[in-house]
Amino acid sequence: MKPSGYWKDVENVKEEIVAFNLTHCTPGVMPKENDLKARGFGSLANAVHQHGGFKKFALEHGYQTFRKPNDYYRKFEVLKHELLDWVSQFGIPGFMPTAQQLKVAFPPRHDLVSAIGKHGGFSPVAEKASLRMSHDKKPDGYYDDITNLAREVYAFVDENHLSSIMPTAGQLGEAGQTGLVRAICSHGGFWSVANCLGLTPNRKQKGYWTEETVDLELQEYLRLAQLEGVMPADFELREAGRADLAVAISRNGGGMHAAAQRLGLATRAQKPDGYWNDAEAIERELLAFVWDYGTQGRMPTQANLMKAGRADLAIAISRYGGGWSKVAKELGLELTQMPKDFWSDIENVKSSILALNERRGRPGEMPTKTDLDLAGEFSLGAAIEKIGGYPAVAAMFGLSAGTISLRPRSREELILAHELMSFVAIDLEDHKVLAGGKTRDVDIIIRPLNLIVEYDSHHWHKENTEQDRTKTEALQDGGWKVVRVREEPLDRIFPSDVLVRKGQYKAICNRVLLHLQETQGVRLAGLDHYLLKRDLGNIAVCNLYITDILRTRRGWVNEE
Repeated sequence: MKPSGYWKDVENVKEEIVAFNLTHCTPGVMPKENDLKARGFGSLANAVHQHGGFKKFALEHGYQTFRKPNDYYRKFEVLKHELLDWVSQFGIPGFMPTAQQLKVAFPPRHDLVSAIGKHGGFSPVAEKASLRMSHDKKPDGYYDDITNLAREVYAFVDENHLSSIMPTAGQLGEAGQTGLVRAICSHGGFWSVANCLGLTPNRKQKGYWTEETVDLELQEYLRLAQLEGVMPADFELREAGRADLAVAISRNGGGMHAAAQRLGLATRAQKPDGYWNDAEAIERELLAFVWDYGTQGRMPTQANLMKAGRADLAIAISRYGGGWSKVAKELGLELTQMPKDFWSDIENVKSSILALNERRGRPGEMPTKTDLDLAGEFSLGAAIEKIGGYPAVAAMFGLSAGTISLRPRSREELILAHELMSFVAIDLEDHKVLAGGKTRDVDIIIRPLNLIVEYDSHHWHKENTEQDRTKTEALQDGGWKVVRVREEPLDRIFPSDVLVRKGQYKAICNRVLLHLQETQGVRLAGLDHYLLKRDLGNIAVCNLYITDILRTRRGWVNEE
């Protein structure tokens, strides 16, 4: 912490710039604002602004700048000269640097990245400059190993800022990565590889939709919608926000009937226009459903109809029939509702919350009012309020909400630790080490590798870059190797950092495991099989561990 008024003294600012330049081997250079902030020197950047701004400060105090005049790179020969000069100093002779290498260099060469793009892209510029693309030097059989494929795909996603979106064949082809395209196809195709790596298939790009992707997306929709063997109608897909799939079935899947035949799905006869305007049609269809699937004399719920694939009937009841209460009354059906005084029994409230948590996949947590409203659990919400409100009920049942927290641990950290435990020895209760003369709390310790893994969420670390840098350097001085896993939009602090996207748990674990295998000189047995799996391996055990933690904590402030 600097003393009050420290940055008002221009000599202090100059001394800090000299120290920064010495650390990064750039004496006499005026650092850029983005470089200072990315490396945890935001206070220094603000101080430069207070003294007139970067350009003025550089001119007044004799610092060199890297700013190029407008149209500097208009001629290709200028770009070629700058590019080859950079390669000779920082790159691999004879090979074209990647966009990521140029961006993370110091000083970063965003100017070269931009100029390369204006001159046709990396592959054409490499050819004109007589440089080989770095991805051309893969040995025979390189992509037979799924870990190599995963590494290259993740690198392309990072370099092109795709934010966890699977690149398309067109994007890879334009970048000269045709070998990677062939490798993806040999490992099951773009949709399959995207799901294995925890990436989102790019539905917006031309060429994504084929008969194969239509069938795969349709099967995934049926699984999420809990429809059992029934072909959804066009309007059902559109009501569910999947107009893209509805259009693709028509254009690329041969139509609804053809898609249903391929997947062995039952189809419902198409209703003529105006069919549901007739109240007798709603009565006829509803009574037939009750006879075939429901309980005689009782009105089925919207969830019952949706699960059975009768969204058309559910929508007709709401839109044309006047609502569930009116239709039930006209047909003499009893509305499905809880017995009288059901919510007066606190055990019924508890069992209903636990059942909802199981459906949400969030054990040990107290659902919010929004969660209940979205799930249609309005009566449960009212019962919680009558008992004493959400915090009181959470404390009563040992659930985390508002007053209970995992802190200083986090869900992301614990999920990552449990997945790493399949490959390396980790003690979940071991998270303190001695470094820099004091005991420090760390996230994950892998003692056999003398390695510490720190998980930096954006929410808690967006203002802590300098503290994270200091802590890492202290740990390194104490003999530890450190890998920081940092959530976007956080930037790397050190080259060894791994950038990830919040909530993409499988992709996070894939990336960290690949990084450990590449940087720690160890072969993680079974990693190739793990990468081929879509789901986390130890999530059930992790959820039990989290539940046990939360049940023992009451009265904590929710700081996650």
